Amino acid sequence: MASCGFGTLSFMHAGRQVGPSSWSSWRRLEGVQRAWLALSVVLALHVADEASHNFLSWYNPVAASIQARLGGFPFPPVFSFGVWLSGLIALVLICIALTPVLDPARRWTMVLTTAWALIHIANGLVHLVSSLAIGGMMPGTWTAPLLLFVAPWLLLESLRPLPKR
Repeated sequence: MASCGFGTLSFMHAGRQVGPSSWSSWRRLEGVQRAWLALSVVLALHVADEASHNFLSWYNPVAASIQARLGGFPFPPVFSFGVWLSGLIALVLICIALTPVLDPARRWTMVLTTAWALIHIANGLVHLVSSLAIGGMMPGTWTAPLLLFVAPWLLLESLRPLPKR
């Protein structure tokens, strides 16, 4: 059940109230929730890194060449800056909002967090390997090590045995 007051959003989860007042204590979060929230913050930093270093000037030509090789199939997508940035900001906010409802005893949580961790490990590696391949800094490379530090933490938390309740 969700209740919404002016400027706050809280949920009843597993018989307890979770929301901004319960988030004030880092210790109250489960390990997977801490790692998820940390990765959400790192993702926000990574998006800022990419946006401030003109990531789309590198990405869009690569995406367009892949589309051409696929006979015009529209994957991967080519983005305008506004759509790309708005979408990633929305994604970060959704990730942060999901933090209190992640329950390590639920299978969907573990599937989601494992997949999300693997995506960000791959993302960090692609940034670093691409930088080596082009002989310079690809946009997003400054924060790629943060992804490679926090995403494995989420992966480890995701793969922990389910808690007994």
